[in-house]
Amino acid sequence: MNRRDFLVAVLAAGMASTAAWAGENQFRPGDQVMVFFPSPDIQHDAFILGIVKGRLPDGRYRITVTDYVEGHDYGLSCEPLPPEDTLQNESPYGKGWEAWDDTRRLRRDIDYAVPADRLLPAARGRMYAISRNNVWTTFARWLSDAPVLYVDKLEQARDEAQKLGLKGMTAAFDLAIAHRRAFYSPEGAPYWPYEVVPRLIPLLDRALALLKKDARLRKHFYAKKRDWKAIRKSAYLLFTLEALDKIRHDALDELYEDGMDRVDPKVMQAVRQRLRALGARLPQ
Repeated sequence: MNRRDFLVAVLAAGMASTAAWAGENQFRPGDQVMVFFPSPDIQHDAFILGIVKGRLPDGRYRITVTDYVEGHDYGLSCEPLPPEDTLQNESPYGKGWEAWDDTRRLRRDIDYAVPADRLLPAARGRMYAISRNNVWTTFARWLSDAPVLYVDKLEQARDEAQKLGLKGMTAAFDLAIAHRRAFYSPEGAPYWPYEVVPRLIPLLDRALALLKKDARLRKHFYAKKRDWKAIRKSAYLLFTLEALDKIRHDALDELYEDGMDRVDPKVMQAVRQRLRALGARLPQ
């Protein structure tokens, strides 16, 4: 099941009764659980839904898979197990390991050992995964210029991200909020381009101030060839860079809209100066 279908399925499943936390995250055979693998790039979060079969001597849990998100490499976190009735003198890996030639796919006829610190009660895990996805969806809607997206919705998503432990998204949401205020009225109506340009100055100043105080962010932002593999390991870098890129792109585009003759030349010069400081190429 792909990630989108998986989230639709867990939404449909709702808040069905499942095991609650017991002791220090102790689960019992028969408990429904989610094994959660968060990604800094939230759209690549991965999940396994399963049923606990028991606990192994090393502290991991033995589960039977009922559903999972395809595409994630589970090979570093999960281990296929031989049948429980396997004789002790057989290979400790059993036929399960030999059959697992694609670690991005899980089988329902093989049990897996999963780390205890990845387990959540299924209902709680569903809601956590959905909440993370909702935060990412709101940010993605801003990136794609969704016409109906009010500032308070972005503020709510920022606050929810912090509650979910996604503090790395705070700076990106702050930039998104400032961007929305520059381009749209409080009622959600777009400003005319000549009205936007003066509002770009504080927006671009915010972007430049953020870059000035963060050397690591500055290095990646101005890099001729960005190391996206490294960037995607940090939610802060990934989302903040996406926000900065959008601000630079949209501000630059605004200068080529109709009605620029109505903008004060000094204001236009100030915006151009700031865009050049952000690496935009502008004619002299």
